[in-house]
Amino acid sequence: SLAKGKAITEALNALKTESRLIRQKARGMRTFHALLLLERHTIADAWMHASEMDMIRKGAIGFYSYRGSSYPCQTCDDNRGFHTFADPFPPYHPRCVCYAVPVFNT
Repeated sequence: SLAKGKAITEALNALKTESRLIRQKARGMRTFHALLLLERHTIADAWMHASEMDMIRKGAIGFYSYRGSSYPCQTCDDNRGFHTFADPFPPYHPRCVCYAVPVFNT
């Protein structure tokens, strides 16, 4: 319901506050949370991409994907097990806490 510039300004102002608390019905709350979710997923995706590139550089032939939590998630369940680097690498969705362990040909 906010203009793009106003939403970004409100999100940045909220980040500057010490408590980072937002009133329950504050304007732009959904926008702020969407930006935080996007930020968290982008950072996680970047870390895991760097991890994947490091595994490949060290000679890994693939990876095992493991669940990092016990909450029910069909996407995470479907992606458990051995994968080659042609397959998707975690995170599989926002807030995903799956992790990958490299497999080497010894």
